[in-house]
Amino acid sequence: MGRLVLTREMLLPLTAQAVRAISLPAHLALVALRQGLGKHDHAAELVQVLCRTNLMVRQTGAEVDVRALGAAVMVLKSLMESGRAHGWQSVSEPDAEVIAKLLTIHDRLLEGLPRRWYEGAQQMIAREIRQQALAVLDSVPPQGSSGASA
Repeated sequence: MGRLVLTREMLLPLTAQAVRAISLPAHLALVALRQGLGKHDHAAELVQVLCRTNLMVRQTGAEVDVRALGAAVMVLKSLMESGRAHGWQSVSEPDAEVIAKLLTIHDRLLEGLPRRWYEGAQQMIAREIRQQALAVLDSVPPQGSSGASA
């Protein structure tokens, strides 16, 4: 296996246009949740932002408000649990403000980040999601093997 050849685009920081394109789905997800139109995809988008933000903080050593990140974890956990139990909905204004702080931190960290790092982070998140999905699927018994006899 050969070495990965890094192109100029992979070494340069993300452009402002790329940062906006990456960030836009998360901001739209927050708008949907604020308007009471939240769906699973909106929550999943925000969880991905949280994962990416945590990776950026760990790998770059950037100083961020860790309390804001902790609060975002709690809000997103609550949102996911509530969504599973009651269907997808809205977030309260205080919770929306917590998510907005997360988005601000995320967007600030994306500025100046090399494209290769962003793409690597996305691959890591996708692998983790696949592993968790496979673990869930492995825990589900095959249909017809519930132990009940006809």
